[in-house]
Amino acid sequence: MFNGEILSYVISESPNLKKVMDMLNQLYDNIESTEGMLMHSDLGIMKSELLYANKYTSVESFITDLKEYMVYYNNERIKLRLNGMSPVLYRKAFEQTHSI
Repeated sequence: MFNGEILSYVISESPNLKKVMDMLNQLYDNIESTEGMLMHSDLGIMKSELLYANKYTSVESFITDLKEYMVYYNNERIKLRLNGMSPVLYRKAFEQTHSI
């Protein structure tokens, strides 16, 4: 979105079309229009899995940390570009002033 908020994501142990479709369906269930949205699929973990191999002892612990980070990323992370607000706070302020 315009505020850098992540609206939908799916975690999978392997890349596959079903997970992509699950993520898109989750997105479409929660928003009215995708006009102007940026879709991004991150395969970065495949490139840097050696960096994570020493930190995580299981896929479950990685997923737990990733979910916690997603909450932080959308709700707590302050962005100067968003007038010092988190992405969610900025979207809510925008919705209030623009009667969305």
